[in-house]
Amino acid sequence: LHAKYLLYIVDESGAIPPAIIKTAEQGLGETLTRQGGFAKILTAGNPITTDGLLYAVAKMPSWHNIKITSDPEDPNRTPRIDIKWAQDQIDTYGRNDPWVQSYILGDFPESAINSLLSIKDVETAMDRHLTPQDYAYAQKRLGIDVARGGLDSTVIFPRQGLAAFMYTKMSKASGNEVAARVLQAKAKWGSEMEFVDDTGGFGGSVIDSLKVAGQSPIGIHFASKASNSRYFNKRSEMWLEMAEWVKRGGALPKCNQLKKELTSVQYYLRNGKLALEDKDQIKKRLGFSPDIADS
Repeated sequence: LHAKYLLYIVDESGAIPPAIIKTAEQGLGETLTRQGGFAKILTAGNPITTDGLLYAVAKMPSWHNIKITSDPEDPNRTPRIDIKWAQDQIDTYGRNDPWVQSYILGDFPESAINSLLSIKDVETAMDRHLTPQDYAYAQKRLGIDVARGGLDSTVIFPRQGLAAFMYTKMSKASGNEVAARVLQAKAKWGSEMEFVDDTGGFGGSVIDSLKVAGQSPIGIHFASKASNSRYFNKRSEMWLEMAEWVKRGGALPKCNQLKKELTSVQYYLRNGKLALEDKDQIKKRLGFSPDIADS
């Protein structure tokens, strides 16, 4: 846009990509070079994530910020939100709940409002130290996410109750090679169940090789029906229940890539059910497939 007088209005900017504002600022700069020109950018929205445009401009000293809150403890709170209702939400969910922080307090949450796990959740799980008596009673399991080609990796992840141990990653491995590595892990660690991602048939060769070796692996189809009707599909069910496992006291191995994968995935409501965002969306945002977290 090229004009002597220019006004950009960006509404609902909480989750809009920050790059959008650069286009507006370019137009602002061009307008101000015109003699007597006037240009302004106005953006508004709920502070629902630290990845969006609103958060980016809120941290820029050149911007004038106006915060609107319905916090019952703030004497300058807006009268447009019923104070009893606001207090009820705080009492029900707590002041640290991302939804309360965004829509009641007017603060940016530690994680996006629809993120499965916050950085704090994952770091706490990675710093958690369990003794064998905390998990020895539980079954030993292996989760195997089979690579779909390209830059994807095959990951074998061991877990026993509340304890998840360091995983093994394999690149460009055949089905027989993956099965051999699973058998090696089973013999060394004594796993009792092996779950293989068989979505789209990618894990079929691993499953067949394990069966030939006399094992009974369980193939998991991410797109299949969930056991619990509140979830959109099996993939959504496993991811959301895994997030609850982390929050309930699960211990994770320390790994920066795993942290990034777990805190980047988001969920939403789809036909009234809890659904995980598509894997292609996750890969586009991360720049790689969340193979570790999938396993």
